[in-house]
Amino acid sequence: MKQTDLRTFTVFNLVMIIAGLVVIIAGMMYAKVVLIPLMMAVFIAIVCSGPVSWFRDKGVPGVLALFIVLTLLCAVGLLAAVVVGASVKDFMQNLPRI
Repeated sequence: MKQTDLRTFTVFNLVMIIAGLVVIIAGMMYAKVVLIPLMMAVFIAIVCSGPVSWFRDKGVPGVLALFIVLTLLCAVGLLAAVVVGASVKDFMQNLPRI
């Protein structure tokens, strides 16, 4: 290959890579309605797999271990919602004074 052919080939590859990235990013932007809950579910599953395994290692049946972990997860989520709700309520009450 000549030097000009190599440079053209490299520039063409760069343009194609950038075009591919643009298409992928645009696709992700349109699919965010599906991707965000899916990624959140994967994250929760990864976080909960450790405690479920720990309960199973301690002799707790799998279904009961899953139930315990999901109950604890819901309790933590509810507690977080109560704390955030109280903070928002307090902020809204103090808003006219600001």
